Amino acid sequence: MSENDVKVLLKSIKKLKAKKEILSCVKKEDDEYEKLSKIIYMIESSLEILNESEREVLQMHLIDELTWEQVVTQYEKCHGKQNGYCKRTYERIQRKALKRIREVIENSGLEQLLVNYI
Repeated sequence: MSENDVKVLLKSIKKLKAKKEILSCVKKEDDEYEKLSKIIYMIESSLEILNESEREVLQMHLIDELTWEQVVTQYEKCHGKQNGYCKRTYERIQRKALKRIREVIENSGLEQLLVNYI
């Protein structure tokens, strides 16, 4: 699993949750539903190992799809301009966080579960 695969996975979390919700509404809780539940749980659990800054950066940039400039502005808005960083620092924070998530997924033994979703 590559860093890019983890990015794709995080970017798809909203769609995966929506698909799971639709399956639940139409009472089609089958293998697909169970697989989606496991994937969503795995993604959310892997975000929990990150520190607050890492989670926020991934949430804003990959999940909420903000540009780096918007991430900088939003972070400074929430934490104060004195606690903000430059764009390159946010990119480094994201790379480090993606690496940590990739390692968790690879060590979980559930990487094969993600094959059809990346």
